[in-house]
Amino acid sequence: MRKNIPILLLCVPLVMGTAEAPPPPVAIAPGYLDAAEADLLPVVPPAPTVGDARDTADRRIFHESSRLEGSERWRLAAADGEIGPDEALKTFSCAMGFQVTAAQAPRLTAMVNKVMQDGLRAMTALKDHYRHLRPYHSETGPTCRPTEELGASYDYPSGHTMYGWVWANILAQAMPDRGTAILARGRAYGESRYICGVHNHSAVEAGWLVGSALVSLSSATSAYQADLRAVRRELSGLRVRAPQPEAGYCRSEANALGGP
Repeated sequence: MRKNIPILLLCVPLVMGTAEAPPPPVAIAPGYLDAAEADLLPVVPPAPTVGDARDTADRRIFHESSRLEGSERWRLAAADGEIGPDEALKTFSCAMGFQVTAAQAPRLTAMVNKVMQDGLRAMTALKDHYRHLRPYHSETGPTCRPTEELGASYDYPSGHTMYGWVWANILAQAMPDRGTAILARGRAYGESRYICGVHNHSAVEAGWLVGSALVSLSSATSAYQADLRAVRRELSGLRVRAPQPEAGYCRSEANALGGP
């Protein structure tokens, strides 16, 4: 089953089966910011308009990226489309140097989810304000994820990109000795969205900005700093006893990203 918080971030309608009653709502901790602080409309630049320089670049990049169809990088972009805490921890496992699940890292998972509550609020407002369409609505080309899974969600900014960038920033703060590798993987995670053909390049750039703004604003709060200290202790212990990621998986990822 998909995790409820990341799905909300993408504004994908949730379709429930009719054969059984829906599960009870899950109690979710509030975020770090109030409504005014989470209003990022003044921070994020306007979405491109048809025919302007950014729109032209978006269309060019969409077609250039489609040439990667079937490549290792294309397959990695498709894998990056799987969203949720366990998927994120697998995504960053090679950069972190060990593999854990969300259940094994509850403090980290809870901290990311708290930032995501503010991210949901900010992302929903931005998407609804600009209502910018995804590239496949105007251009013809392949996508590495089925467009049906995106529902009626708008393009700008990219929720996946924000999600991955928040994970990357928190992990880099908690493990600064691995920070460069973690942030590099977070950047590639965002790039996967336009390589995949499901977001415009401009939406990915905006997603990075939203993620950075959320972490920057949250970092100024005492609650965030307290949680970060707890996450550092949690990850410090996990690094000692958690297994390393599978070597073949990391080699395949490095090859897809053009690494050694």
